[in-house]
Amino acid sequence: IYSIKIDGSNKKCILKEESAFINIYNDKLYFKNEAEDGSLCSTELDGTEMTEILPYNVSYINVYKNKIYFSNKSDKNRLYSCNLDGSDLKCLSNDNVANLNVANNKLYFKDITERNQIYSIDIKNCP
Repeated sequence: IYSIKIDGSNKKCILKEESAFINIYNDKLYFKNEAEDGSLCSTELDGTEMTEILPYNVSYINVYKNKIYFSNKSDKNRLYSCNLDGSDLKCLSNDNVANLNVANNKLYFKDITERNQIYSIDIKNCP
């Protein structure tokens, strides 16, 4: 992961680990750490203080209102949520999900097993 100014100057590496599904929330980076079997991790914006939040292989990470939503590849790509520190882990759907996006208290996702149908859930009503 690199940081760079808008004009393209001052490019610097802040994290050498191969990463995916990067989110910035409350001055932290949340991402999938490909170097550690796809675990859910966070760091400070400068790349320091890397923490493994969950040891599961995750995808399609979305951070919204102090929750992390993701597809849990370690559990058949089911839809999960947890707090920013990994506590309160919950399975929200048994569907095989991909392409998560959260907006206006709704979580949108594609169900891969249902011919890629798109669904939404109101996250205010999630357990």
